[in-house]
This record gives sequence, C-alpha cells and structure tokens, in this order.
Amino acid sequence: MISHLKRQIRKFPILLVALKALRSSCKRTVAFLALALPIPAASKVSPLVILYSGSLSGLVRLNLVKVLKSRRTLPSAQLNQLASFINLLGMNKAAMLLFKMALRKRDVIVEEKYQELLQVFRPFSSETYGAFGHIALMDFFIKAERLGIIDRKTNIIVDALEDFSNPVLAGYFNRLFKASATVQGIVPGFFPEEIEEPISLFRTKGNQYLWLEDFTARVQMKWFERFQRQCIAPLRTEDREAALRYLDSYGFARTNWFVTMHIREGGDNLRDLRNADPNTYIDAVKLIIREGGWVFRIGSKNMSSAMNFESARFIDFSSIEDIPPHIDIFLLSNCRFFVGTGSGPIAVAGHVFGRPVAATNWAPLGARLSWQDQVILPKIYINSSNSTTLNMSTRMRGRFSSIESSRRLKELGYIPVNNSAAQLASLTRQMLDATQDGRFDADSFLGHKLQSKFLELMVDNGRLCPAYCANATLDEYPEFVE
Repeated sequence: MISHLKRQIRKFPILLVALKALRSSCKRTVAFLALALPIPAASKVSPLVILYSGSLSGLVRLNLVKVLKSRRTLPSAQLNQLASFINLLGMNKAAMLLFKMALRKRDVIVEEKYQELLQVFRPFSSETYGAFGHIALMDFFIKAERLGIIDRKTNIIVDALEDFSNPVLAGYFNRLFKASATVQGIVPGFFPEEIEEPISLFRTKGNQYLWLEDFTARVQMKWFERFQRQCIAPLRTEDREAALRYLDSYGFARTNWFVTMHIREGGDNLRDLRNADPNTYIDAVKLIIREGGWVFRIGSKNMSSAMNFESARFIDFSSIEDIPPHIDIFLLSNCRFFVGTGSGPIAVAGHVFGRPVAATNWAPLGARLSWQDQVILPKIYINSSNSTTLNMSTRMRGRFSSIESSRRLKELGYIPVNNSAAQLASLTRQMLDATQDGRFDADSFLGHKLQSKFLELMVDNGRLCPAYCANATLDEYPEFVE
C-alpha cells in the first residue's frame, strides 16, 4: 500500500487518494487521505501532507479551510485539480469557489506576461485536451465562437498530434483551426500549462461562469436552432475508405449496418459510478445480430475485460492492440446508433458526429449529454435504510448531481443499482425501432405515459437539451420521475 501511494505521489502534482479499510472490531469504514501539495521552493515551506481518519466528506470539510489558506502559494493547475476532486464528491459550491480562484490566478499571470498573446490565440494542449472525450470539446469551442457565445480567436493545437489519444480526431480540428505551421512551431514555448483555463468551468462573454455541462448544453441548443444537425468535422473520405478496407478483413461489407459500443471499466475509484459490467450487454448484442446488424466494441485493452460471447458479427476491438486510430472515428461517425457509458467515446459519437446515443448505466445526472438524439438508462440509487428510490429531481440538483464515486454515494446512504441485462436489451430494442429509416424518430419515445413527466422535470431543473428516458426505467421505477 505504501509503495503504491509513493508511486501515486510521484505521478500526480496534487494527490488525493482515498483508500478504504475496515476495522475488524466494528466494521467501520475508514478513509485514508494523503493530500500532497507541492509548494514553490521560493516560499521555503515544506510540502503539505494531511492525513486523516474518518469519513471522506468529513475529511474534506476539515481540511478545506487549511487548503484555502494556502491558496496564494498554489498554482492554478493544482487548485483546478482540487476543485475537480471535491466536485466529484458532490461539493459543488466549494468546487465552484476553487475553480474561480484558479481562473483569477490565471488572469493575473495572463495580464502580467501573456495578455497580448492570448487576445489573439486560444491554445489547446495535449495535457488538457489529450483524452478522447476532451478532444471533442474543441467542437464546442468552434461552435461557441460561431454563435457568439465566446470571443473569436485563433485556435491552436500546441502539441504534436501524436501526443493526443486519437491523432486523427485531433487532426480534424487542427484543419479547422487553420493555424500556420510556423505559429504551431513556436507556440509550445509560449503557452505554459498554468494559463490554460479549466475544462470543468467555462467563462462566456460578459464573464458568466458555466459548468461544463451547462456550457455544452447552451452551445448545442443554439447550434441546433440555427444549423440543425450540421456537423463541422465530418468523416473524411480517405478515412472512411481506409476503415472499410480494414474492416473487410473481418468480413464486414459496405452494405452492412452496425452499432458501436463502449463500456467503461476500471479507472480511478473517484469515478467508478461510470463503470459497468460488459457481460450484462450480451443480450443487447445478440438482439442487434438477430436483426441483421454487426456490433463493434471499442475501448482500451488495458482497461477492458473480454465479453463471454463470440460471433462472426461481434468484433471486440477493445481486446486488440494497435487498432489504427481512424477505425474508432469511422465506427463512431457511421454507426446506426451508439451504446455507451459515461466516457469519451459517447461524447464523440453524439456531439461531434451527431449519432443517436443510448446512454446506459448513467449515474450523475448533472453530467448529462447535450446532443438532441439521446436516450438515458440511468443507474438507480436505492436508500440503504428504507429501500426507496432517489428521484430524478433530487439527483439533478446539489451534491447528487456530480457525485461519481460509489463510496461517496454509500456514505450518503445510497446504493447504486446497475442496469440489468433485460433493461439493456429493452433499450436496444427501442433504439432499433427508432432508427429504422436511418434517422432518429424521437416520437417513438413519447408513447410512454411517464415520458412527458420526465421531459417536464428536465426543463424544471434547467436541462433544456432534449433527452428521453428508457421505457425500462419508467416501467420498473415510476417513482424515479416523481
């Protein structure tokens, strides 16, 4: 345990690691938190390490004041990391405070050293935007500029495309940015990490602060009003042809249709509510194949476990190394619909390429999708004391809206219930019916008597971007939409 902790300390500039233990006498959960904040050498202050035994939420409340007192010595990047951590624990207001502090620190640095440069350029580094889903955020920046939500600037990818998780997708936006090679060559030395804005909190014109989900929803709604489903970075012909040649070796023909699937596993424990069991999706896969389709599962081999199912028309690319990056782009942009969990590929399929998406095992309802053609099959939170269901309105507000840790949820007295195989198959049947003619038939979801209540609650809680709830949830948990 100690050696693992040391490795984590070396890996992260700010370490927030929660390790669970049980006291044999009373079976009481003990939180062990090490919070390492490197202090600039010039301050002559030793690194701050706080150890605490108790509940995770109690620890954060105990030490947050101490951390805030040290904020003048902390770089904005570390404040951003701390803000992200406590936001995942459901401490939204405190997180907003820290994000704003980080932005103000950044503003001071910009004013002193980089003001003229950043009046012209908006940098995108692989450090901040390298993850698959984070690359998709570039789509929102371009749309927000065209809609007048943020200022127009010269957007620049400041690192080599190979430094991004998917160089092909990053290249799509690099072409749209139209920055000269000369500028790209000199930018890395001019844009340190400390001047990048956080991706959890956005500032629009007029210095209005918006959470990521509110920003993306506003952009998508306004974009849909003006441009409908226009894609700004469509699949390139050469990538399509290369992908089809590659898939031909698996027996896939140009005339075949397919569904793309991504199931998040592993990762850090602070976000484990996004995870799901791949084997619960087998019945859904079988249904698609019976209907004449193919299923391609994508993902990282080191974070994916094999599904206990084999078929000539089920290709599990998550278990194969060195898949060309354009394959994922083709599978996300040309699928009949996408089935996924809370991770990067679902954002690329829906936001960037406009495909219908089935958002399964969806946990924090604050982390909502912002695309028009989406159906949500949420995890259900059951009260551990009285077995009641936590309703939708409560989950969309306050601390429950952003919690992504199952441990934190259990501290609050709730147990998450994953989607069952039957529920996933039911939603897949709905998606097949809704996409028969090549487009998403939203009306097919309005037949359920509780769907209008779900949509009403979405609007009442400030979620203006259209979404539909899977019939399986409305049938089995009608109290969810109370």
